[in-house]
Amino acid sequence: MRFHVIGLGSIGTLLSFHLRRALEPKHTIHLLHKSNGLAETARKEGGHIGVEYNGVYLNETGYKHEGFDPTARIYRELVKQGRAARTAIAGGEESKQVVEIPEVPESTTIESLFVTTKAHAVYNVIEGLLPRLSPRCTIVLGVNGMGVYEALVSTLFRNPATRPHFILMSNTHGAWLKRHGHVVHSGPGNIQFGLVPDPRGRDFEGSMHPGGPLSSPHSRQHNLNDIALPQNDPHAAEYVSLRNTVYALLSMKDLKTTWLPMSELQVAMRKKLVANAVINPLTALMNCRNGEVFRSDQGMDIMKKVCSEAGQVFSADIRSQPRGFEQPEDAAPQGDPVPLALKQAGLIKNCIGVAKQTASNFSSMLLDVQKGKETEIDYINGYLVKLGNKYGVSMLTTSTLAHLVKMRGQVPPRPLM
Repeated sequence: MRFHVIGLGSIGTLLSFHLRRALEPKHTIHLLHKSNGLAETARKEGGHIGVEYNGVYLNETGYKHEGFDPTARIYRELVKQGRAARTAIAGGEESKQVVEIPEVPESTTIESLFVTTKAHAVYNVIEGLLPRLSPRCTIVLGVNGMGVYEALVSTLFRNPATRPHFILMSNTHGAWLKRHGHVVHSGPGNIQFGLVPDPRGRDFEGSMHPGGPLSSPHSRQHNLNDIALPQNDPHAAEYVSLRNTVYALLSMKDLKTTWLPMSELQVAMRKKLVANAVINPLTALMNCRNGEVFRSDQGMDIMKKVCSEAGQVFSADIRSQPRGFEQPEDAAPQGDPVPLALKQAGLIKNCIGVAKQTASNFSSMLLDVQKGKETEIDYINGYLVKLGNKYGVSMLTTSTLAHLVKMRGQVPPRPLM
């Protein structure tokens, strides 16, 4: 099987290293670099990926390196034709004109794609790769913030019947790039992931339900056979990529990967979202490490206000759903569908814990600001603000932090006069 990784920053590089270690050599791993030049340089330097942890350096080889630039002419043409096709279909013009996305050789089609780019880059990346994707492929979204998946399915993949399989992934490992292809694993964490429900109706979490068809009594274990049976499954070909991708994720044991029911992953992702909505903007604005943001009463006060706003909007969001979050990992008192972890007290506790665990780290948002790059604030604080607008919840502190980060991005870093 062919695995592709795009977004070769710190987390993408770390993931690529462990993916190669976990899989047999017969499975190819293609690293999609930002340009043909970077891909060629990687090949000339031996094509390996290196990880440094506690002063010990290890490397893996056996990768295929490709250049991918969604702004390049060839991709612009493919994107242009793809947009024309989607516009014609959306307008009901199939019978009037035939507009086809160019076919690509089978050897270049993507079966499993790990996306670890910046959140704001995902749309252009996926749009540029559309000719190489199919409904049978699997896309793993390992990006910061929330709302990326929703944006993709509302634009590029509106038809559930032709939509790829999606896996949402939440990462808490800390890492930074020493140079291209060499990552320092600075803070061990974990990777949690969940499978987006199948629009075709197959229950990927069947064995996780109490008394599920493949579960033993009083257990809740995932089972790859819920995705596809190895034998006598007439539709196995539609799900083999998803099954193999989940197997690959679970095989990366050094990264402490866990397959969660989507309801529990939603809790984990929201906890991380709020921690990022506090720590990332404050570190970017104050030019400090993660562990320094809550040393002052003012920092604590800002954090408590963001957690209060987030708790209120999560409550409104969950209560609006017919079944809320089913089987949360820390159930709230009977009759309350909102998990304790997503209430203000639980969110405050998590923010403090994340700041302590990553105390010596510089946030990705601070590094983006220092380098004059676009931040992911729209998918972190911006996502919370959109929820607030939807449910009529005031998000004053959360939105103020977002505004300040955007202002900070417009001011180039320079020494005092």
